[in-house]
Amino acid sequence: MRWFITICCLIFFSHLLSAQNNDTTVNVPLVPLLEWQVGDAIDVVAFHPSEYQLATGGRDNAVRLWDTTSGNETTILAGHSDWITSLAYSPDGTVLASGGRDNNIWLWNIDTGTSLRLIEDHQAEIKAMTFTPDGSYFISGDLNGIIRFEPVGNPSATQLFENFGGGVWSLAMSPDGRTIAIGSNDGSIWMIGIWDSEGAWVTPLSGHQTPVTTLTWSPDGTQLLSGEQNGHIYLWDVTDVKLGEDNVTSTMFEGHRAPVTAVDFTTNDELLVSSALDGSIRLWDTTNNDLLTIAYQKLDPLTDLTLDSTGTLSASTSPNGNIKLWSLEDNILDAVIEEFRPVVVRVQPATNPQTTTNAVVFATATPDLPPPPTPQALNLPATDEPARLTIPSINMNVVIKTFPLAGGTWAIDPYEPLVGHLQGTSWINGNGNVGLAGHSVYPDGRAGIFNSLYGVNIGDEIIVQDDGIVRRYQVSDIRVVDYRDISVVYPSAGNRVTLITCDIPSFEEQTGLYGERLVVIADAVN
Repeated sequence: MRWFITICCLIFFSHLLSAQNNDTTVNVPLVPLLEWQVGDAIDVVAFHPSEYQLATGGRDNAVRLWDTTSGNETTILAGHSDWITSLAYSPDGTVLASGGRDNNIWLWNIDTGTSLRLIEDHQAEIKAMTFTPDGSYFISGDLNGIIRFEPVGNPSATQLFENFGGGVWSLAMSPDGRTIAIGSNDGSIWMIGIWDSEGAWVTPLSGHQTPVTTLTWSPDGTQLLSGEQNGHIYLWDVTDVKLGEDNVTSTMFEGHRAPVTAVDFTTNDELLVSSALDGSIRLWDTTNNDLLTIAYQKLDPLTDLTLDSTGTLSASTSPNGNIKLWSLEDNILDAVIEEFRPVVVRVQPATNPQTTTNAVVFATATPDLPPPPTPQALNLPATDEPARLTIPSINMNVVIKTFPLAGGTWAIDPYEPLVGHLQGTSWINGNGNVGLAGHSVYPDGRAGIFNSLYGVNIGDEIIVQDDGIVRRYQVSDIRVVDYRDISVVYPSAGNRVTLITCDIPSFEEQTGLYGERLVVIADAVN
């Protein structure tokens, strides 16, 4: 086998505030209507279009249906062999589609709880799926950048095409069913008018710098909301998008400190809502293009958030298996606006006998936002011990040694039991990308120290400690790259940790080599 880090795969972990359970709330203009706990982590959630039903999917490989009036589980849909990563109801609510890390899509009959069909066309994780508003097409996209268009009821007429921006992270169909928005791995958004009455067209939208994790159209189809991995949100005016990118304007909203997991329009035209792996739900004010308030904040990451068809009920999920329902009715939103929007007071000018000009003065009173939450204390090793890596979700707590750089690569012993810091990459007392590596499998077939990385998912916490410094990260991206791709350890603008190990499925018996590396990105949150 090739025992060099150049054959291992890198895993980037971007960490949130904490994956620990903590009931300390920073700011609670929103209070859950109902909440309940599931045994396993939940990554995606979707509302039934008309019934009081909620679908969730996560790391137990099952889709679960819930009664939203009681929080009771009604049905378990089992078929996937790996984590559920996307869900989509058909417009009439009779079919639920689920996509997973097993590269498969299952179509389920909601009434009977049975499977209708297994779709095996994709060769990579399915991150996004949607139906056209009339239910005539089912569309799905994967991390290889392949988009699948299936005429519902006629699978033989399915078409596959490759996304211009690489891996597909998000999909959204316009309300009129004529334009699809595709959020890409390279940060681009591709707007494609396939069913336009004036003929097909393609327009790219540029602005995001990292994968576009979520997309949502406004009800009238004139605006598009997008969120990305670095925490930025964009609001696009796409009224004339088919005329080219020069006819599109955008506004950026900044504030989330971790990847955005959902964005949506509320019933109030002046407010947008978002969630992120920083554990917060935020309300954004479009009248001044700024944050109105942090409506909810805890240390637990929020993996997804969705609104029902009325836009008045929302559901959020987290890696600790928590499901919460929130009211976003008009009276709730109006109360939040009244409490948190800056108050503009008109001050009448004092009479000045020496001037005839009456100046109007506006005084703005801005409420103080609460400070960010303090990460929960953990029982970590004493600071005089060697550097350590801790990943609570997989019960990993291991010493970190140094893997010296020699001859342009990092060679490690085939039976090295520890995790190694790749010399030349950043460290936690500085800024940039910290590279850590370890074996997934030893030559005799035993599991290596990083074998358990396959149990880590987006939103999980990673902690690196050394010499009294404790830095926390949260997983935001998981990918597989070619063994020759060393770009994953390049310096980064933000503080990040990159974990590297050989990707077990890529082992080739004929050569005895691993052809790919497993990659997970984790960005610092303290």
